[in-house]
Amino acid sequence: MATQSCVYDVPMALDSTLSRTRGLDPSSAMERNNQHLSDCLDHLLGPMPPDDFLDTFLPLSSQENKSGKARSRNAFKDVPVRWAAFDEMCSRLLPALNKCTPKQARCPGFVFEVAATRSLHPREPGFMKPGICCYASDNVAAVHNSSFESRVELGYAELFIDMKPDPMDDFFIDPPSNINDELRDSHEFLRLVEDDPVNAIHTLGQHVAFVTEILARQFRTFLFSISLSGSSARLLRWDRSGCVVTEAFDIRKYPETLCEFLWRFSQTSNAGRGHDTSVQLAPPNEQSLFLNALRIEVRAQLELDDPAIEEAVREHYSPGHVYTIDILRQDLPASMDTTRRYLVSRPVISPLTLVGRGTRGYWAVDVVTRSVAFLKDTWRLTAVEELEAHTLQRLNDLGVRHVPLLAWHGDVCESTHSSERPTARDYQRTSTDRVRSASWLCQVNQRKVHISRRRHYRVVLGTVGYGVSRLRGAEELLHAGYDVYIAMRDAFAKDSRIHRDLSVGNIILVKHPDHPIRKGYLIDWEVSCKVDDVGEAREVGRAGTWRYLSRRMLRPDDYELKHTFQDDMEALFYVVLWCALMYQPHNLTLEELRKFVAEFFDERMPFGPGIVRGGGAKVMNVMFRSYTSTIEFGSKHLGEWINTVADFLSSGDRWKGRDQDKWSNPEHLDVYWATFLQTHTLERDNRFVHVLRSPREDGFTPPASRPPSHHLQSSHTPPLVPSHTSDRPKQESRKRPSSEPNPDAESRMAKRFRSGRARVQQAATKDDRVLECARSPSEGRRRSERLVKKREEEVRVAEEKRQKDRAAEKATARGKGRGGARVVAAGTASKTTRTRTTSETGRGSSRKPRVRRAASYGA
Repeated sequence: MATQSCVYDVPMALDSTLSRTRGLDPSSAMERNNQHLSDCLDHLLGPMPPDDFLDTFLPLSSQENKSGKARSRNAFKDVPVRWAAFDEMCSRLLPALNKCTPKQARCPGFVFEVAATRSLHPREPGFMKPGICCYASDNVAAVHNSSFESRVELGYAELFIDMKPDPMDDFFIDPPSNINDELRDSHEFLRLVEDDPVNAIHTLGQHVAFVTEILARQFRTFLFSISLSGSSARLLRWDRSGCVVTEAFDIRKYPETLCEFLWRFSQTSNAGRGHDTSVQLAPPNEQSLFLNALRIEVRAQLELDDPAIEEAVREHYSPGHVYTIDILRQDLPASMDTTRRYLVSRPVISPLTLVGRGTRGYWAVDVVTRSVAFLKDTWRLTAVEELEAHTLQRLNDLGVRHVPLLAWHGDVCESTHSSERPTARDYQRTSTDRVRSASWLCQVNQRKVHISRRRHYRVVLGTVGYGVSRLRGAEELLHAGYDVYIAMRDAFAKDSRIHRDLSVGNIILVKHPDHPIRKGYLIDWEVSCKVDDVGEAREVGRAGTWRYLSRRMLRPDDYELKHTFQDDMEALFYVVLWCALMYQPHNLTLEELRKFVAEFFDERMPFGPGIVRGGGAKVMNVMFRSYTSTIEFGSKHLGEWINTVADFLSSGDRWKGRDQDKWSNPEHLDVYWATFLQTHTLERDNRFVHVLRSPREDGFTPPASRPPSHHLQSSHTPPLVPSHTSDRPKQESRKRPSSEPNPDAESRMAKRFRSGRARVQQAATKDDRVLECARSPSEGRRRSERLVKKREEEVRVAEEKRQKDRAAEKATARGKGRGGARVVAAGTASKTTRTRTTSETGRGSSRKPRVRRAASYGA
């Protein structure tokens, strides 16, 4: 066995209060699980034969000694085919998993323990933990010494077992063994979500949520998990490209498959179990070096006094959790001159999705120079030839203003000690793509899966700053926004390049010693690309952050769309508008603000298989100013800027005359913005934070945070299960600043919403396509209500039928003297479910029915 060390239980990014983990609010767990489910459907490969799975992902060593392996015969004979009580199942499964004698063991060096019941609310999404977790023996004490409130189990889990009571609860359906290749290719591997959407989110969506959180709480390249439905098991392997799933096998009948997996798992190296061994715990002297350098940089950026420095440092530092990362310069052999050592601790960005870049972002300290830099850890697409560092270096060389300086970069190697140039095999890369053309593949969710090859990559920037959530006032917002616009124009003029991902997360505020207002920098140029002779992106398709995309890029009916500079201009306008709504005083109530955000920024509606659309409110606003004209900002000049730029945007609409167009030529906005900043005195310190809580959060009381607040949840794809909650926000008491006008008794915004929709209806005679795009999201909610009622009726009918069937079965059993045996039709893909409809008062009325199995942890 290899002796490479690895680290566990790494810190995650904190929210703006520095008191909670960002992005893991329990109140929005169901929405996150829904999103996880939607995201993973295009990236599931299966069913792979278990023997092939083992040979591909856990290959045997030629010198492996199996004398210490416990016998597999009858290993799981005591495990029931299906179970009703979780505790009973664990009492039979755990002894088999942990079997150990003085000479033999099932999985030597590892311990399996129940994790599901180590929670304050084990049945509640957001508080749930996997049924059983596997830990290295050295880490068991750390788990035992932690509180039930923590998520430390996921910080130490080597793998986990997701447990469901019945084989019919399996996520997947294998094709018949004698099926031909053509029929296999069209076989639906996924148990269709439409058959049982609520249970799909509770099970598969929750499984993906566990995987995602483990990958965020550990330094990992991949993760194994086991799905156990009754006695039917599947092995799964997850990485940033997707997941490979095996065929189902019964551990009672075929115990050797699971036993062989556990043995090989115990015998491989830490890297072979998915750990990123390029990260190591820093020695004490380097931990002190990191903390001292960090304090100096935080003081310079935030201009804080000593007592406040320590609080601000917590965003980047967790005591006892400082790590070393050695980065070998791209495509060069390892040496003292080609490797740089950086120290990191708590990230400011943690990966909250499974498939994709999985980006972590750190304030890092160069061990040699002791300077603070920004280290971006990501999984890049290997199909993209131009690396982000190459783009940044080119922009730096061309003199593009307000973009970060490149310091260092390189793909991640398993070892940086070789003096030879690394080969492709030496780099950390995804492996799901290795089987994307296998003959055993079936379709998932009625379409072919999409798998991309990715490679682990790190880039270090010499420029550090704070996100726009730290904005101090209207002055800083518009000055930083203009700096970003300069960066956009410079890149377009000097390199024919557009950014394509203007968002709140891709702008930082940087303090320069000689400038009283922090500068805005445009970061994350990874998806940027060159434009052609007509100003369109050379790459086809939608890119960027949904919330800030332009109206045009939200259209679902044109896959040949290409970004333009004007799309980036529009996205920047939405970024400024978002910041004004979140961090400036205005007249909208919490309820109105939540509705504005949901309709204007977060609307995402299904538009056919795998297609979503949005932007209806943005279309309405361009045509009729239905949204922005209803807002009165505490800063009069900020409101003036927003309304004027909205007019510029509207002037470029096709319904306006071309002689009025002030949008197609970026110079118009540049001149106006620069002149505006020179001629207007904006508020320097009028920050006012609005925190919007979801109605579902009424049942969750977070720790106390800083004053005045309204907390905003991140946007998600609409639930696969239609949901509708009452608009009863939990409004915190707060003193309204004198600069913030009181809202009218009846919201003018609500009136304008209705009148705007009426005008869109009148405009239908002009263009049915515009009407379709501008349709109010409220219609989607009304449709959701109808679907909820329909679903409730289906549940009621199913429950009545179940009761009748059960009564008939009992009567038949009594007549035949056979007791109450359960009959399951062979080969069927449907099943009888136990149902319960809940109103869940205090979390919003008209909640969707929750379909629950006999399966509840601790039931």
